[in-house]
Amino acid sequence: MPSTVADLFAAAGLEPGGPVRWGTVLPETRPGVYAVALTDDPTSTAAARETAPLDRLALDHLLTVRPELRMNLAPPDADDLIERIGGLWLPDEVVLYLGLAGTSLRTRVGQYYKTQLGARRPHAGGWWLRL
Repeated sequence: MPSTVADLFAAAGLEPGGPVRWGTVLPETRPGVYAVALTDDPTSTAAARETAPLDRLALDHLLTVRPELRMNLAPPDADDLIERIGGLWLPDEVVLYLGLAGTSLRTRVGQYYKTQLGARRPHAGGWWLRL
């Protein structure tokens, strides 16, 4: 059964503070939980996608900046990554990532925006979303 942002927050005893578009500075400076989702409606799953919206150019760039990347002990190509990452996709879900910011939500989400594709810092989880 698919989950909305509101469902996931409610399960943790929380309430979402409101959507912020990707790339926009968050107004919240306190610690907290954040979600990266395909929708700005916390009560909807209508934006769910059947397949992962992977960017071939981003995958090619990742392979260039992380030549040590391996799948099954071998260097992958973009098609290998599309198959593997696409296989992890949940087609009825809109939430791509849930995170906990132990410091400022603004700072932690800002780290997503700053992290270059393939970089380990400041937020390695961020580059997966850029794919």
